[in-house]
Amino acid sequence: MKAKILQKSVGIFLAICFSLGLVAAPVLAKPQSSPKQVAEQNHNNHEKNKKFEQDQHRKEIVRKVQNCTSYSFERARDAHMTLEDFIITLYIADQLTDHDFMDIYWMQKNGSPYKEICKANGIKWGWVRRHVKNQHMVMSEEAREAGLIMWALDEILH
Repeated sequence: MKAKILQKSVGIFLAICFSLGLVAAPVLAKPQSSPKQVAEQNHNNHEKNKKFEQDQHRKEIVRKVQNCTSYSFERARDAHMTLEDFIITLYIADQLTDHDFMDIYWMQKNGSPYKEICKANGIKWGWVRRHVKNQHMVMSEEAREAGLIMWALDEILH
């Protein structure tokens, strides 16, 4: 008799525990974040989106001023070029008909300074330096007009 009562009691106890588990599971599955945490997360997402849009706008300014395709821009990014390298190589390649800007970059990476590459091809280094300065000034002015800050030359392509 006692065994039957004990069996019924354990059965009822297990049924109650199981029922509570079914009710508690959906409640516990909901995120336990406060409204403050949700607002902070939304703010962080907004800041990330804003930064992404600004970076995209800066890239568009660079592509527009350099008059290059996004394909060329992405090739420069994949090669880990700085913006200064990008401007210099595009300018030198524009002066030469038989070289792509990536060819010029790899010549420099393999030990030939840009100054020597220019000298060997009859391009005055002063012209190149002036071109880089002018291009950066134009990009900075366009960025200011758009309400952006143009980062240092090394950070645009990275």
